[in-house]
Amino acid sequence: MKVIRVNNAFGISKTDIEKLSGLLKGGPKFSLFPHRRTGRLHLEVPEENEDWKTFENYCRQNNIRFSSVRRRIYSKAEIESAAYFFLADEPVSSNTDGTKYSEKGVCPSCGVGLTQFGPLIIDTKDIRLPKKKLFCVNLRQSREWLVATEIIGLLEGFSGIRFGDVCTASTPTKPLDSLKQIIVESHLPRMASATNFQEYDPPLKNRCSCNRAGWRLRDEIVYTRSALNSAKDFNLTVERWYGGGTGIKWPIVSQKFRKAMLANKLLKPVCFDPVHVIDRNDGSQYKFDLPLDGPAFAI
Repeated sequence: MKVIRVNNAFGISKTDIEKLSGLLKGGPKFSLFPHRRTGRLHLEVPEENEDWKTFENYCRQNNIRFSSVRRRIYSKAEIESAAYFFLADEPVSSNTDGTKYSEKGVCPSCGVGLTQFGPLIIDTKDIRLPKKKLFCVNLRQSREWLVATEIIGLLEGFSGIRFGDVCTASTPTKPLDSLKQIIVESHLPRMASATNFQEYDPPLKNRCSCNRAGWRLRDEIVYTRSALNSAKDFNLTVERWYGGGTGIKWPIVSQKFRKAMLANKLLKPVCFDPVHVIDRNDGSQYKFDLPLDGPAFAI
């Protein structure tokens, strides 16, 4: 696995760019994008190259707002040998006012922890459903995957899921014949403490003590091998994160599922990010220190 540092500086002046160019040893190329009166600088360098540290130090010393994120680039052999993957896709936004939620286990202060019960309600007037046969929708506190009924037979052999009804806002008691919701029933233990969660910057105002919102994942997902002993083909993380917004859980899927989806051209390779597996936890303190809630569904 190669690691690239993706660096951005916001509102950087031409003078700062010239100074940075003189400090960086590897001669990396900058990309510039319009940003108010000055530019947004974009720089990608291998992590073994110290230029990214020089970039960060310069921005700190000159009070320049910046971001620096690791991007993992896996070899074909590493991808093919990985056992589990973080599943992600660009979601379709959906009006979910008709979907019912239970408040059992919800945080009384910030409201994180709502659990869906009953069918998923989508408003086809507000959204344009994709032509994909497998896609996700962005709900109030989760991203849910929908599958066309014509291919459900392909998914029935995978463990950790069942299928729920999907209705429209205009006919909330009549399930659609064309779509089903994929309900993930398997939950993994918490990740290894080495997983790089960071507080959203700037931090949420009045961040709740339940600590289930306001975090983002800045790096790869890391699990100990023992935590995956009982993993299914579909699983949900017990941790919640989603930038500065509501903390939501995310699906972790097996290599078996990935290969089937790629073979049938239902998802693209970019939807699958390998999970890093280690033999044991390193004993460091968990950054994502929260009361872990249980299974999310009562459908």
